[in-house]
Amino acid sequence: MKARAIGRLAALGLFVTALSVFGCSDSTKPKPAPPLYRDLKNKEDVPYNLVQCYKKHNLNRYMELLHDQYEWHNQDLDVQGGMKEFNTRDEEITTHRNLFLAAEHQYPDPLKNIDKLDLAIQNAPWIQITEFEGNPCEDCWQTTREYSITVEFAGGTSILMGNDLVTLTVVGVPKDGTTYYRLRRADDIKQ
Repeated sequence: MKARAIGRLAALGLFVTALSVFGCSDSTKPKPAPPLYRDLKNKEDVPYNLVQCYKKHNLNRYMELLHDQYEWHNQDLDVQGGMKEFNTRDEEITTHRNLFLAAEHQYPDPLKNIDKLDLAIQNAPWIQITEFEGNPCEDCWQTTREYSITVEFAGGTSILMGNDLVTLTVVGVPKDGTTYYRLRRADDIKQ
């Protein structure tokens, strides 16, 4: 009987030891989440971060994406309908400030607050271009991608949906010995 009790205690001791060893194993720890924003050292970081800015309504990160001479060019059909041909960087920052405020339900006019703001940009290859707007460009790249955007105003009063193409042009900007890509131009194209 004594031998059985000692055997049980030994087995229990091994069991408790095994639990403590396996309980502390690194394989049970959750893996860290990937960074929300990328460092813009790769051209693909630009569209990725743009989508993240829309998800998080982050104006500062949005501004970080834009080249000093950034322009948003509207679709030809929109221009014929009375819209400007393009918006400057400052105009786009103002537009996005208001958009993100509305998405956070902080817009001065509560009827213009947004319940849903969603942007998706499909993958597509980049093509290096040697000239941009009539000037030589060493580190300029373009990609044309399908995108979709959904804006649902507060209370479901109105839903705007877009599904078109956009041509993104990014430029490598050297800073402190490292190249960072910035969005130089976006062209909205009717699909």
